[in-house]
Amino acid sequence: MKRQDFFFACLVLAGLIPAGYFSILAASSIADYCSRSESAEARILRWEINEMKGKYPIKGYYSFEVKGAAWSGSTRLGEPWHLNEPAAIASLQEMAKRKWAVWYDPANPSLSSLEKNFPYGLAARALTCYGVLAYFALFARKFIRNI
Repeated sequence: MKRQDFFFACLVLAGLIPAGYFSILAASSIADYCSRSESAEARILRWEINEMKGKYPIKGYYSFEVKGAAWSGSTRLGEPWHLNEPAAIASLQEMAKRKWAVWYDPANPSLSSLEKNFPYGLAARALTCYGVLAYFALFARKFIRNI
């Protein structure tokens, strides 16, 4: 193998690692999103505010009913998280007034969540990694041969 081909193969491999990582995360998140296709009315049991890395996410514990069977679960609500505890408490007071729905997997209702958001960020990261990889695969080869 020529030295330039080896360098190019190492460059492509270095690009495949983050692309593969984000692809696996995105595929897993999209599978979770698609599997939670049914919803039911949630009965909120309690709310918690925990500090994580200087921010304050809100976690809800809930129960719901599917075909006469009772199920329960918990969800840490997604970002943006609150920057201080008083802001989280104020938001929590507003959320306590709302009616909540649980999104669950009809084949396995133990897989449930209070939120159902498509993972646009992970999909964009994976596509960006593949775009950078395609750039290096198509255009960087010329520059490597000139080295």
